Amino acid sequence: MCATNCQHPETGDFSCDSCVKNHDERWCHKGHIQTYNGQLTVDGVTTTTTLGGYSTDIVVNDRFVCPIPAFYHGENLKYASPILCAGVTVGTGMRRGNVKAGSKVGVNGIGGLGIYAVLIAQAFGAEVFALTRSQSKVADLMAMGCKDVILTTDAEQVGKYAHQLDFIIDTVAVDHNIDQLLGLLAQNGSFCMVGAQPEPLKISPLALLMGGVQIFGSIIGSIQDTIDIINLCAEHKIIVPVEVIKPDYINEAYDRMYKSDVKYRFSIDIDAMRAE
Repeated sequence: MCATNCQHPETGDFSCDSCVKNHDERWCHKGHIQTYNGQLTVDGVTTTTTLGGYSTDIVVNDRFVCPIPAFYHGENLKYASPILCAGVTVGTGMRRGNVKAGSKVGVNGIGGLGIYAVLIAQAFGAEVFALTRSQSKVADLMAMGCKDVILTTDAEQVGKYAHQLDFIIDTVAVDHNIDQLLGLLAQNGSFCMVGAQPEPLKISPLALLMGGVQIFGSIIGSIQDTIDIINLCAEHKIIVPVEVIKPDYINEAYDRMYKSDVKYRFSIDIDAMRAE
């Protein structure tokens, strides 16, 4: 995401409160230009659709450049790119939810986002409770250091943790039972949504009123958030399995993603385009 609409084309100065005061380009009041599939407008004329994510070279204001820590250089570089998306998305939500050492954190949905949430929450010093419908994921999640795995299809397991968690990050992007999750939060707990389900949320007002809980959403992070989270991941040597694919395999990878046939992220070898 690039907030180039908020800068003067000659001086590079950013002018809106979000960019200047908060240093958070996500909420640029003048709009932003997506890295790919966005409309690039110059002097009021739309010139092209951006293709930055799938280009061999990108020209970018240095404000939007993120250094990659040494741990992710060389063979580990493939593990860095998903952190710049999935890792920052969940990590920024946790920071806003004040996740810290000793926090009890629930992670709902163990896929391409949730797997990073499990590991990054532990890097913050939290106790992690994974929430999933899949019995097949229990062993892997316990091996990753989860305090427990709660099967959301088992009412007894869910009931065991009623009002016990300080924070829940919800990565699920399909319709699901939000009230069930809110019932796991302790008084004044926080619930962060990073999964964009297409249907309106179904939430009982009493689920909010009786526990004093708060719900908020989060998407990616500012450049400083990105730098902070990838440095945290490097410090804790966080590696999530990544399958590297070439650009001509993107359509097949997209189909596999919908079938949950990937553990846990695809990483595109853009450099392979140079040889074509």
